Amino acid sequence: MIPGVSGWTVGGGVEYAATNNITLGLEGRYSDYGTQRFNSGPVVTNVGALAPLFVTRNTYRDVRIETGEVMAKVNWKFGPTPVVAKY
Repeated sequence: MIPGVSGWTVGGGVEYAATNNITLGLEGRYSDYGTQRFNSGPVVTNVGALAPLFVTRNTYRDVRIETGEVMAKVNWKFGPTPVVAKY
């Protein structure tokens, strides 16, 4: 995560019990952090034709930050009943 960047996320998923011990699932998520401006550092530019004059300036780039993920999963549940400690 980039410090100072905030946004929103939406997602969902489904899960299906194939057997008593195996479940299959599919999940999806979309995140949007909007457009952020980043300083890409100094750039040296030659602005003189006959007598070179070099100017250093910072350049900025606007970057749209968004992600989309899809995850398929298989789960194995151990035993038909929960494991309980016996004393």
